[in-house]
Amino acid sequence: LSQSIRVKHIVVGFNFRFGRGGAGEGTALARIGASQGFGVTVMPPVLYEGEPVSSSRIRCALLEGDCASASAMLGRPYTLRGTVVTGHGIGRRLGYPTANIRFPDGLLVPRGGVYAAKVQACGRWYAAMVNIGTRPTARDCSGELSIEAHLLHFEGSLYGEKVCLMLLERIRDERTFESWDALREQLADDREQTIERLRELMHLPKGCHS
Repeated sequence: LSQSIRVKHIVVGFNFRFGRGGAGEGTALARIGASQGFGVTVMPPVLYEGEPVSSSRIRCALLEGDCASASAMLGRPYTLRGTVVTGHGIGRRLGYPTANIRFPDGLLVPRGGVYAAKVQACGRWYAAMVNIGTRPTARDCSGELSIEAHLLHFEGSLYGEKVCLMLLERIRDERTFESWDALREQLADDREQTIERLRELMHLPKGCHS
């Protein structure tokens, strides 16, 4: 480090380890730096609810549908970027047309359910209610994981558009309904809850560009 690339200063985390078996830590690196002519800064942990923030804690929160904790640890709402693809048209038939969003493989998809969210599409942000799950009421496509967003106050087609989905709060579990009318009634209630929750969540960031 000091001879080949002429390092002047290194910044590492509080739990940084190096060397065989991870035997070296930040204080050891600082001693080496003092003898080799480069500085070392060891950053203290960032705490949330008394425990260090880590990628593992953030992933666990998302897998439990706890968007509030994940956002607090990230310093921003969790976002996914993907492309709108053709779906089965179920939402449109129920009066709640949805954008079916396909995301690249490998992205963490939070726990299934209905979420209050924001969606950036066509250069604007829209309030949205989002369903993550397998659409158990629709038996012809049940079992297929989908992420569908109903954008409030939007009219038009989004097929092929790249969008940014910002998940803010989980409203309820996904479940099977006895009839399409029962599902339609629940969607109306979900919409009102989404509007109410988004009104209360005033800490939204301005930018999230795909």
